[in-house]
Amino acid sequence: MRSSQKLLHTMGRKGYSRMAHDLKRKNPNITGLRTTVWTHGHLRKDGNPINEAVAETLMKIKDYAESISDTPAENSIRDDAVARILGPERRGRVRGLGLGVTPSKIDGNTQSSEKVRDLENKLQT
Repeated sequence: MRSSQKLLHTMGRKGYSRMAHDLKRKNPNITGLRTTVWTHGHLRKDGNPINEAVAETLMKIKDYAESISDTPAENSIRDDAVARILGPERRGRVRGLGLGVTPSKIDGNTQSSEKVRDLENKLQT
């Protein structure tokens, strides 16, 4: 089974959630977090992909992410670049955000954070 895997990651034991936390700490205004985390997790420290399959997939994700920037699909786990290129998630899983993350938790957080932003904008005006 291991020899048939093509999209290998380079994170070791770190995990997607810790990588996301580190990326948010370095850049709090990061957009497209799942796409960024998945990309960083599949590159070596020098910035090169592990193999040709990863390189092709990263190019496709990058091209698609650039085409949907500043749209609601950027924050949606069903329509972001990772979901469009790698296919739909398995039931109850979210690729690239760590263990214990479910689609319903992500959608709930996205909706509540949008409401908070709207209320903050109303308060400022």
